[in-house]
Amino acid sequence: MKTLSLVFFALLVNTVTADEVSFERQHIRLGDHVLEVEIADDAPKREQGLMERASLQEGQGMLFVYRHSAPRVFWMHRTYIALSIAIFDSERKLIAVEKMTPADLTKQSRYSVFTSPAETRYALELRQGWFEENQIALGATFDFLGTVIASSNANAASSAAEAGGSQAVTLMPEARSNPVIAHDESFEH
Repeated sequence: MKTLSLVFFALLVNTVTADEVSFERQHIRLGDHVLEVEIADDAPKREQGLMERASLQEGQGMLFVYRHSAPRVFWMHRTYIALSIAIFDSERKLIAVEKMTPADLTKQSRYSVFTSPAETRYALELRQGWFEENQIALGATFDFLGTVIASSNANAASSAAEAGGSQAVTLMPEARSNPVIAHDESFEH
């Protein structure tokens, strides 16, 4: 019965659609910049990432968080925004930045795939060129700031931004000094 339950759970996880994936958002500081990032800290969130988004607002991005450092692979499947991806180690130190270009949908070209050059604990995706424009160099570190922003549906936030509106956010008091790490047990191994 336990095996059957695990198989059913695996099937259920794999049927999550973009409309059902909800990301917690949090502020981080990188250099002199405060960024609002969506946290991708489990398999469905990491798989969804920034897929199906038409735009990404200035100062916003996605932070992929892993329980353990390891080599990682990132892809641009159904991602329509040109991105830069920054790779960070377990000390939150920047070790690489790579440009990722969306596939040309009219030519149905293959999407970009990027393999991290070293053990990766965090990966930060922002609009392409952001790191160079803001002079964020290798060795820079980021910090989690003291607030967690309420969860949001990825497509609803993107739709509101496209319509010129903004989604209301509610700041919630932080339960611990680092809520992302505090929920470490829910991360993929």
